[in-house]
Amino acid sequence: MENQNQNEQRMKFKKFDGRDFTFWKAKVTNGLRFLDLQNYLEAKAETGKNPDQVSLEKKALSFVMDALCDSLFRKYMDQTTLKDLWAELKKDYETTDAQLQFVLRNKFLTSKKTKNEKMADYIDRLTALSQDLASADCAVTEPDFILTLLNGTHEEFGSFVSAACAKKSAKDLKKDDLIPLLIKEDELQRSMNQNRGSNQERRVMYTKSNT
Repeated sequence: MENQNQNEQRMKFKKFDGRDFTFWKAKVTNGLRFLDLQNYLEAKAETGKNPDQVSLEKKALSFVMDALCDSLFRKYMDQTTLKDLWAELKKDYETTDAQLQFVLRNKFLTSKKTKNEKMADYIDRLTALSQDLASADCAVTEPDFILTLLNGTHEEFGSFVSAACAKKSAKDLKKDDLIPLLIKEDELQRSMNQNRGSNQERRVMYTKSNT
């Protein structure tokens, strides 16, 4: 019994709140498979014929319901079988592969570095999106990644981006060469801005002390 409770505890994960259904569905399916309850996603227990089967079906339903956030739990709390619950969840949140690829690719291509975002964080964000695309069978090529990266940083790093593009075409640029340069340039600009701000503060303090 103790081992069973430990195994079920290992299957706890972030509750589904309506976002990233594909990833959540994969984790739930994996959890049900680990507990040997995955059959109830597609089939209902035969009521009255096998009490143990009904009990397992209820356990599977409880497992998935417990993986929903409170608002979704209330929404689906009237579902009595996992098969019906699963069908409703897929109807409400699952997109087709083509739709998912379109959404992810559009999000990737239009991603831009925000004003105060560190370059390393922006690159991590792009990398995560490219990995999501790869998982959706729509891998990002290196030239696409580089062009998106340069386009997303052009507003703040216009001269640097222009110089990088002038030296080589996109197909000749390499992520492993470009990324460290961008991060270094970002750190340099942040340091310069910080020093500029410190100098300005010292001037203000000096002016006040002499008035």
